[in-house]
Amino acid sequence: MRTRPPRRRLVPAALAAALLFPTALPAPARAAPPPAARDRHVVVITIDGLPAAAFDEPRPPMPTLLRLAREGARARRVTAVVPAITWPSHATIVTGLPPARHGLLVNGQLEREGPGRPLRIRQRPREALIGAPTVYDLAHAAGLTTALVNWVPNQDGGPVAWSFPERPDPAGATERALVADGVFSPEDMTDFFRSTIVWRDEAWTRAAAHILRRHKPNLLLLHLLATDASGHRHGPSSIVAAPAAAALADTRVRDVLEALHDAGIAGRATVIVLSDHGFRPLKRIVRPNAILLKEGLLTADAERRSATACAAYAITEGGSAILYATAPEGREATIARLRAIFGAVEGVARVIGPEGFAAAGYPEAGTQAQMGDLVLAAKEDYGFWPDVGGEPESEAREGVTPVGHHGFPPEDPAMDAFLVAWGQGIRPGAAVDRIRLIDVAPTLAALLGLRLEGAEGRVVSELLADAP
Repeated sequence: MRTRPPRRRLVPAALAAALLFPTALPAPARAAPPPAARDRHVVVITIDGLPAAAFDEPRPPMPTLLRLAREGARARRVTAVVPAITWPSHATIVTGLPPARHGLLVNGQLEREGPGRPLRIRQRPREALIGAPTVYDLAHAAGLTTALVNWVPNQDGGPVAWSFPERPDPAGATERALVADGVFSPEDMTDFFRSTIVWRDEAWTRAAAHILRRHKPNLLLLHLLATDASGHRHGPSSIVAAPAAAALADTRVRDVLEALHDAGIAGRATVIVLSDHGFRPLKRIVRPNAILLKEGLLTADAERRSATACAAYAITEGGSAILYATAPEGREATIARLRAIFGAVEGVARVIGPEGFAAAGYPEAGTQAQMGDLVLAAKEDYGFWPDVGGEPESEAREGVTPVGHHGFPPEDPAMDAFLVAWGQGIRPGAAVDRIRLIDVAPTLAALLGLRLEGAEGRVVSELLADAP
């Protein structure tokens, strides 16, 4: 299918209102936004784990993204955050704060089950994880409508009018409305997570496109995941899987552009496409929890599938891992022993203690609930994996372990993300060599005519037609 050329002609507000038609999707009850804000439509699409280096290939199979970059603006490199993993990065994209300040250091809520017990990560909504204000809070407070599709962490209700999460709830209001509108079948909802990640990416995009056509939210955030899954399983250097995943993501971006045209708002919409982090290939795997088992600091079930008790436990994040001393008795001695044990592990580049947390980008000791006692940094070609069983160190093997990962320090060029901006409010042909992930949220707010107070990032005015 050929993509229709973008229409730059503005649609009068009266005509846009006439194009609306009835829908089963739940309509938010709130005051009408001021006229200036009503005409702003900002769509943000994150392509999880698509590295900036993907654009350096001779002929990247991403025609839509390349066109948007030519017609719009781009940041060639986006500096990742610490840790460079999905949930903390997406929290940064909407708050303008690094994880050391917004507090999300893992992909969910870190639950401590008691002294001497292993830690668990549970998926929880945004209100349980991030207290800092987001750009969608700001938009809602200004009377604008917002939507989240597969955004992490998710928020349903409150400042979000339409929410379609990573794991849809068949009883959810937006999910039920999408079924009623014929976008999905009831079985699609109940069997959603039994489907492939490629199908799920298409389904999340289908939901986002429907919300755009029917409701024209002022701000919509969409997160795509298949590129990240491909990078873990096949590696970012795969000559087949990596470009195929990029091409599929590009098709999803095209689907969103078509929805904007169908809704009649393409000429007054802004589209921001970016990744949350890059990717690095792995050759060797280190299993910190298997090392703790071997050293007698952790016990496991008979199959060695999960820890049952421990004096220390590791949460692994690819190029880094956070160590937690879990038992109060002899805690300082345990931490000292952990330093000695992991300081001698071949794949560990550094063992970082509280004295080095701030310099490495982590929260100061005792300031964030998710922070541990030590941090491990992996050597090049090595990555950390959470298994309790298995060898403490082994070769990375496709189909058995990840052969690609992220979570490495942001100064590693392989962690660089990208950003492309197109449409209303964007300066055509503008380009900057580098911005930071913390700069995205203030820039989104500026595109909505708003100001995000308290953000550490800046408005990337070089990319904007009318810089604030």
